[in-house]
Amino acid sequence: MSAADELAAVTRINMICGTDIKVQQDKCQERIELYAAAEKVFATFKDEDCEEMTQMMPYSLYGNHMRIPVKYYERVVRVPLRIQQYRFRLALMLCLKAGMEIT
Repeated sequence: MSAADELAAVTRINMICGTDIKVQQDKCQERIELYAAAEKVFATFKDEDCEEMTQMMPYSLYGNHMRIPVKYYERVVRVPLRIQQYRFRLALMLCLKAGMEIT
């Protein structure tokens, strides 16, 4: 994307969302601000208006992947920390085994 295209896109987002995001050299900070603007837009939708949900990044960006019925979120289940830690260690071990570089 050219600098002019990026500026036009950010300007349009600012106009639609009522934000004041600036094109920045620090793209990490710019992404954070864009993500926050998107979260505000998504927060305007009410639970009763939705039939499906998705994790915004990265799944919803690529089409219909990971659309989950809202009814799956009706009951909260607490997962003990030790299970979460086990899942993290397992995922890390599988990544290392697959030859992925962890930074």
